[in-house]
Amino acid sequence: MDISDLSAKLISVGIALSSVIDLNELLELILSKARELTNADAGTIYSVDGNHLVFLTSQNDTLEKRLGKEKVKDLFEQFSLSMDKRSVAGYVALTGKTLIIDDLYKNEEYDFCSYREWDRANGYYSKSMLVLPLKTPRNEVVGVLQLINAKQGEQIIPFKKEFLEPMRYFAAQAAVALVNAKLYQEIEEAHLDTLFRLGVAAEYRDKETASHIRRVGKMAVLLGKELGWMDETELYWAVAMHDVGKLGIPDVILQKPGPLTSEERKIMEKHTLIGGYILRNAKSSLLKQAQVVALTHHERYDGRGYPRGLKGEDIPLIGRIAAIVDVFDALSSKRVYKPPFSEREVERILLEEKGHHFDPLLVDILLDKWNSFWEIKKIEREEPEKELFLKDVSWEEIWQEIEVKNFYFLDRSKIGN
Repeated sequence: MDISDLSAKLISVGIALSSVIDLNELLELILSKARELTNADAGTIYSVDGNHLVFLTSQNDTLEKRLGKEKVKDLFEQFSLSMDKRSVAGYVALTGKTLIIDDLYKNEEYDFCSYREWDRANGYYSKSMLVLPLKTPRNEVVGVLQLINAKQGEQIIPFKKEFLEPMRYFAAQAAVALVNAKLYQEIEEAHLDTLFRLGVAAEYRDKETASHIRRVGKMAVLLGKELGWMDETELYWAVAMHDVGKLGIPDVILQKPGPLTSEERKIMEKHTLIGGYILRNAKSSLLKQAQVVALTHHERYDGRGYPRGLKGEDIPLIGRIAAIVDVFDALSSKRVYKPPFSEREVERILLEEKGHHFDPLLVDILLDKWNSFWEIKKIEREEPEKELFLKDVSWEEIWQEIEVKNFYFLDRSKIGN
């Protein structure tokens, strides 16, 4: 590719980068496009994290042809390295300068020992290199893009000097896209983390634990896969929030050790309506689905559930899924009022309630995936009793987890000046 072709292609590449918000997908796109623009055989992307460079992704055509894509991925395990000017990536990250190296085996200015060792171990020959800082418009280096072995046919050649400016422009585009994708990921993680903690708050007031939330979410996804459910993340979190309405139930009822009276039972059943009210007018699709779950996870297939007495297919599918995984987990778990039921006993109850409490199709799928459901139980084990947790954890232990760098300290000397 000549310089005019490269410049023309950068416009379409920039549009492509700006349209991707998934971080992993973006990293692969940045690296593949950079290699395509420079005809590089291989490449790596690092992210700046404090005083370290963290490996994010790598590609290598020569090794992929020889070993296959999956085996090559295994060669590049995640690692970090210190930002040191003796390493190429470290130098570029610290100085913000671009480097072109024609032959790293003949270069004595930088430390290439790790590259040579890796080459020997994997039967590769790293020769020419182009290393670009990923800089934001504020001139902050957020990562390093490292391209290896420019090729002309099968011959390894140096990277063309005239490609420097266009590739700096590409790196700037990539840096902005990378920052935006990370920001989007952080916002999404914060959103999901808030939902999880809201669910935990509801369960914490009752007899359940955070483990229960994770289990029913995973079990819902397991059922959803068999039903062709498209958005597994949405299904997981919507079902995990099924009992959010318990936040509005009085402790005297929610934590009563014995049976509830008929009046208390009516109040307890209102947690479905309270959950629906808490999640009303939600903008996100996930929260809209969570509202449906909150309202319908106690409906029964035979129409004898609450709050509306919906029957059969009139109950939204996500509500039917939530109903069966919630009961399955409750039956198979230890509670303060009962020991866990055996697998045989849980199976007997599910079969008895097939077509009554539960959608027959969901019962069949659950039984077909029986071992997978119990595997989730093993992975997400019960947490310690909440009373013991509160007894064992001190204020000092919690405080030590808080990072001082996140504090805002008032500089009174600047007030009034």
